[in-house]
Amino acid sequence: MYNKITITLAEPSAIIRNGLSCIIRQLTDINFHITEVSTIELLSSCLPLYKPDIIIINPNILGCYPVKQLVELSESPDMKCLAFLYAQPLPNQIRQYDGTVSIYDTPAKIKQTISQFLPEPYLEADQDDEVLQLSCREREIICCIVRGMTNRQIAQMLALSTHTVHTHRRNIARKLQVHSTSGLTVYAIMHNLIPIKELRN
Repeated sequence: MYNKITITLAEPSAIIRNGLSCIIRQLTDINFHITEVSTIELLSSCLPLYKPDIIIINPNILGCYPVKQLVELSESPDMKCLAFLYAQPLPNQIRQYDGTVSIYDTPAKIKQTISQFLPEPYLEADQDDEVLQLSCREREIICCIVRGMTNRQIAQMLALSTHTVHTHRRNIARKLQVHSTSGLTVYAIMHNLIPIKELRN
């Protein structure tokens, strides 16, 4: 099994983001952690937080931002940036990207493209049943809570409604029987969801 691969999808359309996210999750047995954002502002905020291995971005979101600035923001020099295209681009429009994904690509083509940029596989740390019963989104929200984010901030970061965030928090509390931020902090540290040095900082 591969360790978790972090991918950020930057695309204004929620329907397209969700569709691409579902396709990626179904490609292999790799544990993908996918963050969805709709604007360059949200992307800039989440890059230092999640340090993705791969960004798949609609070039229209970038505006004046060069791709190399995204790499600097992420503090991940090995991060790969793929352009998500709606039409055939001009060569100079995609020169700064590591590759492309098209809205017309088949799932097999998307798998082939993403596979080119995956880090070397390594064994995933053992996880107990409690961690496995949490969804990727729930683990993501736990990390946001531990970092001190409000429901509204979490909703903006993850492109969700505050009602959806509240529902996730209720499900997390029910599954783990943990009802406080301090309890979730201990849980996140014990299960390697967040590095303890980050909390010290």
